[in-house]
Amino acid sequence: MRKSTNRAVSNVVVLAGTLALAVLSLGRPAEVLAQGGSVGSIVGNVFDQSGVPMPGVKVVAQSPTQIGGVKTTFTNEEGAFRFVALQPGNFEITASAPKMSAVNQKGIKVGVNAAAEVNVIMEVATKTEEVKIIEKAPIVSTKTTNVKEVWDEEFIDNLPLETRTSVEEMVTNAPGGSGDAGGRVARVRGGNQNQNLYLVDGFNLTGLKTVYKSLAAMEVSTAGYGADGSIAPGGLIAMVTKTGSNRFEFDINGFHEDSRLRLFEEELDKVPNDMRSYINPSFSGPIIKDKLWFYVNGEARNEIYSSGPDPSGFFTDYVLPDQHYWNYRATGKLTYQINARNKIQSFTFYDVNWSRNRNRAYAAEEDAQQKRERFGFFSGLTWESLLTDQIFFKAQAGYSNTQEKYAPQMCLTNPDTCLHGDDKLVPTLKFHGPSNMNVNLRNNTGASSDRMLEMQAVELVGTLQGFFSPKGLGDHDVKLMARYYNRNEFDKVSHPGDRLDELNEGGQLTARTYYFANDPRLDGVERYGYAVLGSGGSRLTLTMQDTAKVTRYLTVTPGVGFTTSSSSNTRSPGENITEGGAITPHLAVAWDATHDGRTVVRASYNHYVDPDVGRVARHTLGGRVSKRCAVDAAGVESGCVYSGGKGTGTIGLRCGPSGFDENGNPCSEKLKVPRTFEYTIGAEREVVEGLGVGVDVVYRDYTNQYSTRETNRIWDANGSDLQRTGSFRNGKPETIIDLETPSDAKRTYKGVTVAAHKREGALKLSASYTWAMQEGNIWDTEVNAWGDIPPRDIYLFGPTPDDVRHNIRGTLVYAFTPWLSTGVLYNFSSGTPYNRYFRNVQTGGWDDLRSRVGTSPGTDRNDPGDDRETRLPDIQKFDLQLRANLKPLIGQDAEVYADVLNALGLRTATSYVQNDGPTWGTVQDRMRVTTVRLGFRYRY
Repeated sequence: MRKSTNRAVSNVVVLAGTLALAVLSLGRPAEVLAQGGSVGSIVGNVFDQSGVPMPGVKVVAQSPTQIGGVKTTFTNEEGAFRFVALQPGNFEITASAPKMSAVNQKGIKVGVNAAAEVNVIMEVATKTEEVKIIEKAPIVSTKTTNVKEVWDEEFIDNLPLETRTSVEEMVTNAPGGSGDAGGRVARVRGGNQNQNLYLVDGFNLTGLKTVYKSLAAMEVSTAGYGADGSIAPGGLIAMVTKTGSNRFEFDINGFHEDSRLRLFEEELDKVPNDMRSYINPSFSGPIIKDKLWFYVNGEARNEIYSSGPDPSGFFTDYVLPDQHYWNYRATGKLTYQINARNKIQSFTFYDVNWSRNRNRAYAAEEDAQQKRERFGFFSGLTWESLLTDQIFFKAQAGYSNTQEKYAPQMCLTNPDTCLHGDDKLVPTLKFHGPSNMNVNLRNNTGASSDRMLEMQAVELVGTLQGFFSPKGLGDHDVKLMARYYNRNEFDKVSHPGDRLDELNEGGQLTARTYYFANDPRLDGVERYGYAVLGSGGSRLTLTMQDTAKVTRYLTVTPGVGFTTSSSSNTRSPGENITEGGAITPHLAVAWDATHDGRTVVRASYNHYVDPDVGRVARHTLGGRVSKRCAVDAAGVESGCVYSGGKGTGTIGLRCGPSGFDENGNPCSEKLKVPRTFEYTIGAEREVVEGLGVGVDVVYRDYTNQYSTRETNRIWDANGSDLQRTGSFRNGKPETIIDLETPSDAKRTYKGVTVAAHKREGALKLSASYTWAMQEGNIWDTEVNAWGDIPPRDIYLFGPTPDDVRHNIRGTLVYAFTPWLSTGVLYNFSSGTPYNRYFRNVQTGGWDDLRSRVGTSPGTDRNDPGDDRETRLPDIQKFDLQLRANLKPLIGQDAEVYADVLNALGLRTATSYVQNDGPTWGTVQDRMRVTTVRLGFRYRY
């Protein structure tokens, strides 16, 4: 991987040089707008009673969440002002000018990316010290085109969420979002689960689980987010953690749920013991007032899941041990305001968890069940500096390390029993089996691997932002960003004792398998221990955009991104497995159509890319080498066969491993960067004070998606068997998987969303209806059915498995009184398609289709007209929370609440059996049973 390291160094040099050139190119702008930043912001204009812009007005902004005290700026010649680099929270501004009544605007919600917009009307003062107080700020952004949802921690906390621990759940609740029933997998408007970008305090924490309670604000952009998200073809999820304040605060909350708190259970639902407990304390406050703040948050979770008797009836005398999961996450943040122009923040995140009895195999006793231990760590440092009154600079550096270990529980509990080496015995891990099993593999289950995974990543981010107003050319906010990301993964795999003995029913040794750290076929010597397999990659993204307010009511935002990436692995040292670059253009237009700051008509064009930095490089990595030998009664080994080693995968050889088709023409194709083309148009209006209603149309075209196909088999015309005259292209009966980005690997998303938002007052809500259509032949990851059996491809283009045509979402919080409130989460989703798969005699699996995906074939296979559409039932989910504050009774800010999940008690089917046969179309899984969760929160 030396070449990848050299490339990483050169990319850092490019990043530093780009930022230096950017500073010089901005020069000195003409007007002073404000002291700056790029996290949260407030922008606005000040006018007199006749609508004339007022220059030179003093504007002051303040909030308990903003370190360094109040911030002050003055309006420019166009009456515009701006505050940037603000910590998300509730702000108020005060505008004052000689002979005019001061205006105090309260309730300004500062979020993550999109600016809070405020227009101030000042009147001539009729008496001294007159101040006009406005309690509510407009909620419509007239300058941006982001299709988004914004939540703060208080709103999230008052919702009856399914997990209450996974931010992916809020992504699935955004319009255009979808995912699994548990809220752990999130997809956005046709993007797959790998195509979202999760940013926490500006750092890429994709793959690390962020703690809800540590967040000050969360913004889920599902479309129209421009150059900042040029590498996010799915969704851009931006989060900012809390910083503390000038007050010492303590906040603790927790919940408990178990199988005794379930309602309307049926016999199949009953288990001996399921339990989830959670507690989350946080501490914050000043170390030095207005100078140095701290925030610390911790989350501990304990979960136990049990199972009833084996439904197959094989293991009637054996009950599975309980599955146990324990997790601790912690977030720490220090904020130091060095002076009026410079601030430093450190952000640290830990994620430690372990689980046992993970493989849930009825044949395995507890010492043979799999145990996992995991440790995740991230630490980042951010420096923000106001270089001049018009130029803001932010530099960030972050490092993350994640380690996981999988092994039989015996090996992690008592490592001496599982040491590696030639003279070590195989540990006796006990397994059960039905009486008709003729081979007892002792410790040969998925738990028998001894495996360690490690991931290390380094990220460097530089942001340069300039604000200027050339006379006659409008106001401009120019932002340049460089983001460098390098990731390396190492997979260390072995086997307890380095060998496996296979015994027959009589206990006689019949075969033995050896596991090696090397490849003896190449090295000529057998070595034991851990086989180390590694892959890695780097990515550099450069973006530039200009939010230009070209007239008083029209904002145009052109942007461009350039992304280059490369990846490699340890099986091919010095060789880049993937390498490429792409330019992405972006353009957005927002128009204040009613000229009152309460309406926006918006449209955008965006171009996103999916540059992989490691996942694709593992394609040719292969696995550890093993050797299996037969053993006779005298203990003599024979007929040894090797497996594993360098992968048989190829890249860009769609006509087979030789690289030539049947006519002798070369077929090698270089991987392309998967691209997504997006078009949006929409409008939003604040119909009454505090309530915004909008509609957005989104179209996405996903092209050249990563796809794997089996290329060595030569299929007959029906795809049901191989050709008799020549079944394998290389003459060997082996499977070869090729990684490609062909032009025919694609999908599209078409969607229309109507949404309403209200974030102030006793009633706070977010409600939406989305009609959408998703079609294609590549859905979730690069491992898919397209191309494996060419005659089957004609059936694969159709509705994707998450093609939800109609979706209604609602999140609502209502305060009946200052001490009693309710939270509601409602979701209606029309049924998703399912298929009918037939057995393939060649693969032995359920791989054949006889009609288009999402249908069941009729009696005439050659007549698509008699095929029947197959979709799951519509899903309706209603979750309810009731929360009471006990302060009127006990004088302390203590709350208790109850969540009722699936309050309607519906048990609608969520999946059907898709394999052909007498059970096809029968219910495989249903909505979870109604569950009550009890929780509390205490604040001091």
